[in-house]
Amino acid sequence: MSMTSSKGSSGKGSLLSKEIESIRAHRQAVEQQAKGTAAHVDAEWASVLEAAAQLRQELAGHERLRYFHIARDSSEVSVAFNRDRGPSSLSLSRRHPDGKYPNAEYIWCRELGCDDQRFVDGESALRVLIKHCAGNVV
Repeated sequence: MSMTSSKGSSGKGSLLSKEIESIRAHRQAVEQQAKGTAAHVDAEWASVLEAAAQLRQELAGHERLRYFHIARDSSEVSVAFNRDRGPSSLSLSRRHPDGKYPNAEYIWCRELGCDDQRFVDGESALRVLIKHCAGNVV
């Protein structure tokens, strides 16, 4: 099988050139999609931070609250409670808490005693945070 088109090298180009161009186009499309996903998750994360700040104000001074922390660099929200059956904590992070999956565009949730969860929408992440807080203040 010839590596050039039936018209030879003066035709539309070799099959190898076409394949290389196809790979480049695919990579560019994947990069553009990743940039769009990152922008979407960043916007969702910003809404999580706003809601977390409001929630922190609502919980301020509660007797079971150990801490409600929003990182200075806005990369993480952490909350912990004292309970009769032991401590309870949850964190939401824009990046994976252990640094795994550096190119994965998610909001990560880590709750003590549970598997990590990941979300692309802020509403789902907030639901988990609010449910955790509500379950620990009653």
